[in-house]
Amino acid sequence: MAPRLSIVVPFQDVEMYLEACLKSLALQTFADFEVILVDDGSTDDSTTIAYTFAAQDDRFRVITQQSYGPGHARNTGLAAMHPQGEFLAFADGDDIVPPHAYELLISTLEKSGSDFVSGNVQMMNSTTTWQSPLHRAPMKKAKTRTHITKHRDLLYDRTSWNKVFRRSFWDHEQITFPEGVLYEDSWVNLVAHFRAKSVDVVNECVYYWRRRDAGAGPSITQRHTEIPCLIDRVSAVESVSHFLGRHRAAAYQTYKRWYDESALKSDLMIHLNVLPDADEEFREVFLQRTNDFLDTVDQDLIETLPTVDRLKWTLVRKRLMPELLAVLEHQRKRAPLPVVRRVHRYAALPGYKDRDVPVPRKTYRLSSELALSTGLDEVIWEDDGHLRVAGHAYIRNLNVHKRRMSLKAVALRERRTGRWVIRPARTTHHPQATENSGQGRYCYDWSGYEFNLDPEALKKNGKWVEGTWDIAIGTFSRGLFRKRSIVGGPSGTASHPPARYVAKNTRVLPIIIDGALKLRVEVVRARITGHDLVGPNIVLKGVLLAALPEKPGRMKIRSMRTGGEHLYRVVFFDAGGAQDGWCAFRVSVPLSDLVPSDVGHVVDDSLANQLMGNNGWKVSLHIPGRKRPLYPVVQEDVPDGRYPMPGHLSGDNETREAVVHRNGNGYLVFFERAVLPVVTGHSWEPDGALTLRGEYPSGGEVQNAELVVRYRKHQDERSFPAMVAHGTFYSVIHPHAPQSLAGQVPLASGTWDLFLRFGGPDGERLPVKADRPVVLGLPAPTEIQGRKYVLENHSYDRLTLKVHSAMPEDARGPYRQRLLRTRTYPAARKQPVRDAVLFDSFKGTQFSDSPRAVYQEVLRRRLGMELLWVVRDDQVELPPGVTPVRLWSADWYEALGRAKWIIANNHLPDWFERRDGQTVVQTWHGTPLKRIGHDIETIHFADQQYMDRLAKEVPQWSMLVSPNSFSTPILKRAFGFENEMLEIGYPRNDLLYSRDAGAIAEGVRRRIGLPPGKRVVLYAPTWRDDQFYAAGRYRLDLRIDLERARAELGQDHVLLIRRHPSVVDTVPGAGDGFVWDVSEYPDFAELQLITDVLITDYSSLMFDFANTGRPILFFTYDLEHYRDKLRGFYFDFEAHAPGPLISDSDQLIAAVRDADEIRTWYQERYTRFRQAFCTWDDGHASARLVDRLLGIEPQQHQALPPQQQQRPARTAPLPPHRVLEYSEQYQGSGFSA
Repeated sequence: MAPRLSIVVPFQDVEMYLEACLKSLALQTFADFEVILVDDGSTDDSTTIAYTFAAQDDRFRVITQQSYGPGHARNTGLAAMHPQGEFLAFADGDDIVPPHAYELLISTLEKSGSDFVSGNVQMMNSTTTWQSPLHRAPMKKAKTRTHITKHRDLLYDRTSWNKVFRRSFWDHEQITFPEGVLYEDSWVNLVAHFRAKSVDVVNECVYYWRRRDAGAGPSITQRHTEIPCLIDRVSAVESVSHFLGRHRAAAYQTYKRWYDESALKSDLMIHLNVLPDADEEFREVFLQRTNDFLDTVDQDLIETLPTVDRLKWTLVRKRLMPELLAVLEHQRKRAPLPVVRRVHRYAALPGYKDRDVPVPRKTYRLSSELALSTGLDEVIWEDDGHLRVAGHAYIRNLNVHKRRMSLKAVALRERRTGRWVIRPARTTHHPQATENSGQGRYCYDWSGYEFNLDPEALKKNGKWVEGTWDIAIGTFSRGLFRKRSIVGGPSGTASHPPARYVAKNTRVLPIIIDGALKLRVEVVRARITGHDLVGPNIVLKGVLLAALPEKPGRMKIRSMRTGGEHLYRVVFFDAGGAQDGWCAFRVSVPLSDLVPSDVGHVVDDSLANQLMGNNGWKVSLHIPGRKRPLYPVVQEDVPDGRYPMPGHLSGDNETREAVVHRNGNGYLVFFERAVLPVVTGHSWEPDGALTLRGEYPSGGEVQNAELVVRYRKHQDERSFPAMVAHGTFYSVIHPHAPQSLAGQVPLASGTWDLFLRFGGPDGERLPVKADRPVVLGLPAPTEIQGRKYVLENHSYDRLTLKVHSAMPEDARGPYRQRLLRTRTYPAARKQPVRDAVLFDSFKGTQFSDSPRAVYQEVLRRRLGMELLWVVRDDQVELPPGVTPVRLWSADWYEALGRAKWIIANNHLPDWFERRDGQTVVQTWHGTPLKRIGHDIETIHFADQQYMDRLAKEVPQWSMLVSPNSFSTPILKRAFGFENEMLEIGYPRNDLLYSRDAGAIAEGVRRRIGLPPGKRVVLYAPTWRDDQFYAAGRYRLDLRIDLERARAELGQDHVLLIRRHPSVVDTVPGAGDGFVWDVSEYPDFAELQLITDVLITDYSSLMFDFANTGRPILFFTYDLEHYRDKLRGFYFDFEAHAPGPLISDSDQLIAAVRDADEIRTWYQERYTRFRQAFCTWDDGHASARLVDRLLGIEPQQHQALPPQQQQRPARTAPLPPHRVLEYSEQYQGSGFSA
């Protein structure tokens, strides 16, 4: 028989992801399919993976071809489909299809009869998933038998792999993919949308679109400035536009206009925005090709665009490239829009005041840029029964820094009858609106609003009438009036407002629908009054506000994630309420039905957490004779039910539960999930501790349990002991002073999620929920040492801890930072210079490095100067006698303007200006192996904005420390530095020569908690520019086989891993006694004292550690890629590294065992390496620097040898074959500085 569904999967060089993709297809709950795998000239192991999979599953076939591109590959797959197939789908070889996807899509088509169906898309990387921005609008609401001409957002539904097509439609329209070009999807999908008679939209996720961690961002960005990429994009846009323009129907001219507008806003704007990065040839081609396209669009189309887009396309139209580049450079600075007021308001962008620029003033006139921004803070029912609503509303790009500048009112309109209720809103002081606006030009401090509503105003003729009320707030400010719906907030009552019963069976429900606040007057006709577990079924009991139906009803549950449905018989019976117009009902739901079809089918780690608690089911009640379904409301005194799932439904080694849950709006939902802890009580203690008490079905006492708080911005964690026994748990959190290797510092400002974890750092982590009484009592704030901590609820019942910054209000947000920068800092520069030293290590994140060494020298000499240390977000523990200065605070601006000496090891702000009487010492933070500054050749990393900042900053440095003669010319050239170079060695390495090094090392071991007698191996890699989650958030690319390392080395070694500060991933296995995460240890110099073997890659730490004379191993698994494509090196690293370059984990583990002998074999190269890079390190660099600052002749200091401590001995001699291997690698190598 012919397979009903044909799936075409083109692939090329996706060996890391292909198996997961194929597994996701094989596990589809709709199993009647064929998969045509088209290998488009792969050069890696993708082909082998495909053939291996096809040999195991005869539904998969492989076709190989030369590399012709994805369009050709898809057409090849189309030609190979079974001719009698009924449906068609596509997938890419590096993505994942949820197991329910094709079942949901095909069942939707079978019900509707449409030509094809599109589903929602989630993006994914190696750790998480998120809504695809491209698909957010078109897939927002489920629709059947719709069309792109009715649903304009479908213009952005341009991907092939989130769809299932009817083969009859596809073949009738004779659709094929364009070949030899990029963006082949756009033409195919938009043509399909317009040719279809009807299409369906489902808002459930049917496709996971992978964003590759390793470099997807940079490679795509760089291709936007390639001419072939530009030509293909314009050609794709023109093909769709011409297709619509050729249509005879008059309406298609409107559709063409819609599409042309979307192309100017999105497709072509991508290339316009990168013009500053492009060469002259690209710019010329861009002007020519885009103007050719603009010749074919409505001539007034550009005038309808938002102001900035309108200006840019007008400049393109007039071929004014220099003026266009000026606008783009202004935009790249992310500066707020400068607004000037004449009769109207205009954007004072580059060219506005230049009469020589032939652009009419109306082009600069503002429109959508003056839109209303609204937000919701809280929705509370007062004791008098009134509803109080508070939040903010301001017109963007318009100052409201005084109360009188803003008047507000609220309008409610009932959708069905059109009735209106108008209420005034009180203007309130709301500085958080300015702080959170993300801009520094406009003040929105008086944008707050508050209004009270007596729900009696919603009655009609004194009676409650069901209906939904839209709510809009109107703001009159500075001569402008704008109105908009009130946007819901992220947590608490702003995201899940509580309902209130205003009559026996009537409630008023504030509810967030499509992100906006509404009011719903609702007669509760179906109420759940109880539930119980009877055998394998959950039995629900309830009351129906209606006469006893003559026939049984139906209850439907629908999966929130997969769209799957089940129906159950509802039995109605008289329970004594017939005279009052109600009856009772009962319905049984089998536990087995709550298990989604894809449980146990996780093919990618980033998707595993979805099964933790997201298997939710919406419930509706269908009554005989009633057209619309009822959504049962859980009676307020009915607690949630948590029922254990039988073992055969839970999966291997997993405990799961079925939950009867009252959601934030009061409606009944079911969950099938892992057994989760639920907090039933909490309290803030006088000492600042947070006590949590709750339920966790655990049987007896559970060992090794801990309460974990996990930082959302990164993946930092803090853990606290938890007692779990006999169905309960208890834990005490100290958010103001958790103990860590960084010392006792408060949790960083931001949101921390709460988990209960078992079995150590790699054990199972369960999100902490809150029961309804706890939710109703949140938020729960406290203040400790000037810092606010708030226990909050997100997603209704998920517990989080919100930590506020201790920064004073006058320093929060970009606007107040601008005031400090333009007022406080200049005023400080006019005050006398303070006899103070301002130290800054890694932008306020550490008490470490050369600034710390210089501090200790200044302290030793008792100079009597005030000692100030920059601290970011209170995250640095300082010794007594040092004054912390919060980064970005008024004190910090004042210190930058007045401190006599400034000692920093990283960049200073580009607006900083050294004044007379100030000395700025830039110690930097490493001998350069990787190219830096002006020497970086790759445009993606050496962006012009960075170079411009460097040009402003570097002249402010009085002195630049050079660690060795090799670095001096490089630092001068790379930074463009022309002032005094201090050739003194690195102060941070003085510690390695200290007579107290032994005692300090013992203290370090105790602080970390290392076991005595074991050799310490420290792995300290640098970060990879092309492996990131977002700007400044890089991946940990850990290639060490930790299990094997533990097995072979664990008896007499410990492995310390130190992440680069820009890397946000946690260290797997840390805390098991062998692997230790020391990333938070403040000072790397102290870690060097306890390290017997250093493993690094291209980090500058190698130059410091060489002072110790101990073995260095180089784990350089990506040497060619890093050297040739990312950074480039200043010398032949392979020829001169003072240790072996190792490419895989097995070799590395063996080398650790052989480290001492390897060090012997590399003695000659090691010696030359130290002679080139360590000759100025003698324990007195800090003294020489302070001598220079004091203007005295350098004192003669006796050079000290690196201090040696007793090292644990290696336990076994080097095998002969290993001696030969390292000897061969060493032969013929040498170093020449």
